[in-house]
Amino acid sequence: MIKNIIFDLGNVLSAFDPDDMLIQCTGISSQHLKDIIFKDWNHLDNGTITYSDYKKEVLKLASETEIPLVSQFFETWITSLPPIKEIHDWIIELKEKGYHLYILSNAPVIFEEHVSAYPITQQFDGMVFSASIQKVKPNLDIYEYFLQKYGLKAEECFFIDDKKINIEGAIKCGIQGMVYQNNLEDIKKKVYR
Repeated sequence: MIKNIIFDLGNVLSAFDPDDMLIQCTGISSQHLKDIIFKDWNHLDNGTITYSDYKKEVLKLASETEIPLVSQFFETWITSLPPIKEIHDWIIELKEKGYHLYILSNAPVIFEEHVSAYPITQQFDGMVFSASIQKVKPNLDIYEYFLQKYGLKAEECFFIDDKKINIEGAIKCGIQGMVYQNNLEDIKKKVYR
């Protein structure tokens, strides 16, 4: 029986689209800006570089006219990811039905520090972000850490992520799961069966 629903953040709870983020945070669309900002983003998620050092590395690659745009991006993206409404509505429904809700996301420390800017996170019983523990999906150690931290049984958990490889990692740890790709009704059938 499923008692615990675990959500990824990017492209499950909130949209994480580099093109849209760039336009929203800087007002422009630029392939070069996108390339330099997101070039080594996985290092932020892994926790192998600090946010300020990462920003410095990106600024070195920016042209003189791009420097203020890069700074603006790094100051604003953290609190401006748009919600995925159907998931937010379902979270309220799940909470009312008595499910325990969690977030398990690959994300930089800076995002974890600002996550309370997203009101939906108040509905969650716990959150684990990759950078602060230097464990990332789909590696099994992050799922094991998550289960141990909250004292959960894998077979009572259901994980929703936008990447198949991350679901596969969860399944290897005994957690059921499904990829979210605008298929919420199918996910509900699996959870409620």
